Formats: sequence, C-alpha cells, structure tokens
Amino acid sequence: MNPIVPPHPPNSLKSSISSIDFLQMEPYTGSANPHYTTPQNSTQLISTLIPSFLSLDTDGRVLRLDSLSKILAPGIRLGFITASAQLIERLIRIIEVTSQAPSGFSQSIAYQLLAQHWGHDGFFNWLIYIRSEYTTRRDICCRAIDRYLPKSVMEYTVPSAGMGESTILTSPQAIRDGALHRGLQPSRPARDPPLHALPPTVGRGAR
Repeated sequence: MNPIVPPHPPNSLKSSISSIDFLQMEPYTGSANPHYTTPQNSTQLISTLIPSFLSLDTDGRVLRLDSLSKILAPGIRLGFITASAQLIERLIRIIEVTSQAPSGFSQSIAYQLLAQHWGHDGFFNWLIYIRSEYTTRRDICCRAIDRYLPKSVMEYTVPSAGMGESTILTSPQAIRDGALHRGLQPSRPARDPPLHALPPTVGRGAR
C-alpha cells in the first residue's frame, strides 16, 4: 500500500530520488487538517486537490496510478497511468505480452458514462458526491473507534487521504490479557479472546 505523505513534500525528497536513480510511484497525499467541507462546484473541488508529485518531477521519474474502481465502480478493473513518454512506451510493450487489455465490457461502460453521458461536469459532480460519502463513512468509523476501542491499548490518527484507517496497538500485554477483546464487546461477559485476535506469538502453535 502506498504511504500517505504531507501535501507539500520537501524538495529534498525529489533530490534524494534523483541521486539514487529511483522511480517514484506517487503516494496518497492528504492535508494536515482532516476536516472536510463539501465543494459546491467543480472549481471549488479542483482548488481543494493536493498538488501531484508530477508537478515536482523534472526527470521523468514519477508514475501516477489512478483507479476507477475506487471512484467509479468497485470491480470495474480499469485505471490509468500518467508518466513520461519513455516509461509509457515501455509499459505498453509489457502489457502487449502480459495482460494485453482490460475487459472490453468495462471499457465500453466507462466510455459511455464518462464521455457520452456525464461529460466533465457530470464526472466532477460525481467526485464531489463520492468524496463526501467516503468522508461520512470515515467519520462513522472514527466514532465507532472512539466509542468501543479502549484507549489504553491503541491509538489512531484521523485519516485525511487514502482508503483505510490504521490503528497502532500500544500495549501487546493488554491484548494478551484480553483488554482489546473486552473493549470490542462491552455488553457481553468477558472471555478469552479468539485466536485470530492474538499476536502471532500467542495462541495455537506458539513455542
């Protein structure tokens, strides 16, 4: 999974990548403030977007990978790559002898929707909706974490980008003692945590 980085990465990152002759896949970027205000139109939406790593690229080292599965329809299995002409040419040659092409059915649906039905304005309106929807789901998840997970054994940061949330378990011993499991089920009698909730060194097969 790509890391999440600050919205304005330092120039030292670019110089480091160049000095070691390294290709950089663009990571998720997020603002320092996780609070979100729904844009009212495409102009406002564009103004809130984080600058792409492509704007810093002068050596043709950045590959940006976008997936329609995340913003259009799960399972559509379509995406697109933005990179230098030399890298795109090499990728085309690789695709010709491996995966060849995405599903024609998926391509037809995406083309009809984006090019002939929605257009640019319709696509932007959809992005505004889906961004608001994902933010609502994130907030629900964060409230559930705050309510049910014990602060004594874990911590987390409210995400401002990406497609998931990460929690840091701060007390392995408390997990072994069942504190996390009891926190997840406050209304039920405490019992031993299931094996799948235990660290790898605990439970079946432990030495």
